[in-house]
Amino acid sequence: MKIKPSYQYQLIDNLKSIMIYYIIIICVYIVVLYTTAVTTSTGVSFNGLEIATLIYLFVSGLCAFKDNFLMLEQNSVSRKTMFNTRILIAFTICLIMAVIDKLLLTAFIAIAVASGSSIQVISLFGMLYTNAGVISTIWMHIAGLIFSFCFYLSVLAVGYFITVLFYRLNKLGRVAVGVGVPAFLCIGLPILNATVADGKIGDAYIKLMVFAMGISGSGSANQPSNAIISGLVVFAIFSLFGWLLIRKAAVR
Repeated sequence: MKIKPSYQYQLIDNLKSIMIYYIIIICVYIVVLYTTAVTTSTGVSFNGLEIATLIYLFVSGLCAFKDNFLMLEQNSVSRKTMFNTRILIAFTICLIMAVIDKLLLTAFIAIAVASGSSIQVISLFGMLYTNAGVISTIWMHIAGLIFSFCFYLSVLAVGYFITVLFYRLNKLGRVAVGVGVPAFLCIGLPILNATVADGKIGDAYIKLMVFAMGISGSGSANQPSNAIISGLVVFAIFSLFGWLLIRKAAVR
């Protein structure tokens, strides 16, 4: 089995779940729009459709490895082909979902305005980069599409890396990573930051996120290019780590 049939197999499998996801999203919006129209005259916000997509893609990445890996192994597909196919799938579904999200948000806004509803529909990009200094509405849409695409790639790669890592670990390792890492991040690191580092770890993290997201000191984000590059860097790093794990993964 070469790249093309492997790609087609995984793409069809992903498109089925993507279709179900968007049916649910559309139904939720219809319910919100109807409820707002019949129950209240005050403003209601429907913000960050992309956040729901990020969650979906993270979970999709978590569920994307084992079954496909075993199926492709049975059909004598090389690890390199698996990796290349996975990259192509990631680019394809993230681009598809970025475009659909942009179209849905545009349609939701138009419907809300046309119906006279008090609901306010704002994208994640619009919330973060309202003062981005872009010079035209067209560029705002293009930048928002690229922003969504890159962040979708990064989240999908992180989810996929996690599931490959857990596949490679033994039972003790899974428990240690599954319990130890969240415990360290949520409990150990804050304690270490407060007692040993005198808050410097937290300050460094905030500075890193401010730079990565392109957020100015005043709180108005003005450099979406930083966030776009950050998304691509995260995707590249976790894809590389994923490849290092996949290349010697045993069938079990």
